[in-house]
Amino acid sequence: MKDINNFIYKLESYFDFDDILDTHIVYFYNNRMVINSSPITYTKISRVTKYKDGLKIGLIDKNIIDIPCEQDIKRKIFSLFRNLSECAEIIDPSAIIGSVILEFGDLNFVVYLRNTSYEEFRKILLKRLACYFYPRFKENNIDLDHYEDFKFFIKDNNKLIPIENSSDLGGALFHFNFRLKVLIRYKQTVKDR
Repeated sequence: MKDINNFIYKLESYFDFDDILDTHIVYFYNNRMVINSSPITYTKISRVTKYKDGLKIGLIDKNIIDIPCEQDIKRKIFSLFRNLSECAEIIDPSAIIGSVILEFGDLNFVVYLRNTSYEEFRKILLKRLACYFYPRFKENNIDLDHYEDFKFFIKDNNKLIPIENSSDLGGALFHFNFRLKVLIRYKQTVKDR
């Protein structure tokens, strides 16, 4: 594996994997874990639980990987999985229709789009900001009424083009080849166009 040195955690433990009871090396990356040379993406993991002597990793195919480990590494790995699941979601790449570079003050983020719904567009961008400012943010049902003072604009060189409905969003996606640069401003800072 070409990026084997870019792991977050490395663990060596004696456990059963693929019907082989032996000492296995497990590498944890930001999007997968690798046991020996077998990658397991985190989207294939249904749950992770701690127990006295280690971790139990439940896969969506109903298999369970029981990894004994020391308390310190168990806590770190469990924390990695917890943080991944709090602001992450499983994404079907075939459902992505476009991408957005989101600018908010000095911050920049890349966000994907699944459809041309203006409401969904606002929710996904506001959720990304919420996850940045409040890393433990878990709310999937954002009440857009609380964010009426936030205005969304397409950046095109020195021009700001307002996005106010699904038609604006769909037209912008088509015009800008499904790659948008979006600026969010609080209503009081928006100057006359």
